[in-house]
Amino acid sequence: MGSNYGPTIRKTRDVEKQGYNQVLWLWQDDVVELGASNVFFLWINENGEKELITPPLTELILPGVTRDSILELARDNYKFKVSEKSI
Repeated sequence: MGSNYGPTIRKTRDVEKQGYNQVLWLWQDDVVELGASNVFFLWINENGEKELITPPLTELILPGVTRDSILELARDNYKFKVSEKSI
């Protein structure tokens, strides 16, 4: 799948006018990103553990230095589970 961020500009401007900072993008009921940024959630999972989750790399989620850095820092320096899975 190929695409660019051009079609998202109008929606982003629409939500900014409503007082929001970002658009949370979904694909087939899964969270994929925030505008042109990766998305991460820190939550207490169903097992009562602190967990940082982000969507896995797919044709919609591209690899990047910032994403990799956040995952590496979280895994090495924090006492919570780090997962790449569908949200």
